[in-house]
Amino acid sequence: MDQATTARPSPPRGPGIAGGVALLLLGTFWLATVFGTGAQPAEPRLRLELRLRRLFETNAPGIRTLALPTNVMLHAFGERRGSERVIVARSRLQGPVLFLSDELDFERAQPWTRPLYAKSVASIHARVAELRARGVARIVLLPVPTKFAVLAQADPSVSADACAAVSGKGAAAAEGPIASCDGEATARAYRDLVSSFAGEPGVEVVALHDRFVAETRAGRTLYAFEDTHWTSYGQALAARDALRAWGGATPRDPVRAGTLPDQPGDLHRMLALPDRPSLRTHPLADERYELPAAAAPCPGAVFLLGSSYSRHADGLASQLQRGSGCAVVDLAEAGRDADASFGPLYEKHGHALPGAVVVWEFPFRMLLFPGAFER
Repeated sequence: MDQATTARPSPPRGPGIAGGVALLLLGTFWLATVFGTGAQPAEPRLRLELRLRRLFETNAPGIRTLALPTNVMLHAFGERRGSERVIVARSRLQGPVLFLSDELDFERAQPWTRPLYAKSVASIHARVAELRARGVARIVLLPVPTKFAVLAQADPSVSADACAAVSGKGAAAAEGPIASCDGEATARAYRDLVSSFAGEPGVEVVALHDRFVAETRAGRTLYAFEDTHWTSYGQALAARDALRAWGGATPRDPVRAGTLPDQPGDLHRMLALPDRPSLRTHPLADERYELPAAAAPCPGAVFLLGSSYSRHADGLASQLQRGSGCAVVDLAEAGRDADASFGPLYEKHGHALPGAVVVWEFPFRMLLFPGAFER
């Protein structure tokens, strides 16, 4: 028999010189970052997990190398983690903050943004016209400002950090260059949406962007640190201003009412980090706020159309109900298009629309999501 066919295969070799060097460099990287002075805060004898938290706060690339085997296993079971859409920036006011790279789409100098924005605005107007045609007495639009634009305008230190992070984020960078990182393009588009409804009878737009910027500058936390959603305080402010636009009793300012149970934020999960307190960016308990109870003449019916923002914390419907004393039908749909609530509204409550009040909450960033407002 020919020797070539009978020879046993060679036993597998080690990683070789190149692989050995790569492993040595990776090991050196982790030793230097975990135990070196650059990754170690001033407090003595910190545990390893607290030092790893510093890596998370600075978005060190090695954290993804560590999480890769876990990501593969979770992906096999349907989890989609380690997203490059999560941006980590450092704020002078709030420390490390997370947000979606999608929130910078208004800042991009891309030709597709303007026509898509105009199409979404037209769709919102069409939905409002439908409600008016069905006899709705008052429509309150509640566009939720983007977390990035509010933070960037309240704290300019976020801008350069975020711009540099997006430029290096594979899929995020592929969306096109960032024309500016100061949030002004997003704020201008937000104001354009508000002004497009000026003078329209029976329609009020709750303009939250500038108010949220001012509150953030004053030291308030309007958005969850590790989540896309607002805090209980931000939600209570939105409910207060929505009630002012709605009419009736004048709502009072939110009051502190305890704390909320901790839940890892969606952005924290997308970063593929373990759910450990030492790998979290901020204190785990969120302050809980609510509107003081009030009473006023109530319309025939009140409906809340919304997204996952309306489902966050205590829930926007309960805030509106507590602050007005009126029953609020909660039709908010989490994880769906911005106008997903309209189907249940028309199918189940069409008979109650004449004379009703409709509050429609939607994330402003969704105006650049294709199809989010299409009928």
